[in-house]
Amino acid sequence: MTPHGTTTNTRPTASENYRHLLARGFRSAEAANLAAFMGGLPIGDQPWTIDAVSKILFLRELHRSSAFGPDDGEPRRLPTRTWPT
Repeated sequence: MTPHGTTTNTRPTASENYRHLLARGFRSAEAANLAAFMGGLPIGDQPWTIDAVSKILFLRELHRSSAFGPDDGEPRRLPTRTWPT
């Protein structure tokens, strides 16, 4: 716990893993693929980008924490406006 009563996340983020791998001499595509693998994402023929990895892991965490609302992703309707007569 921090002094403010919140817990700290000791697990490095995908971006932190990516930067660490770059500093160790990995190429960008290799580092992004390894960051994806460490985040539990499947590795295929097409290399990952760190932006895509970060976005997918963010959305996964929103889903796990039930932060999505029941109407998220639905088209938004403009409110009906009535004019005085």
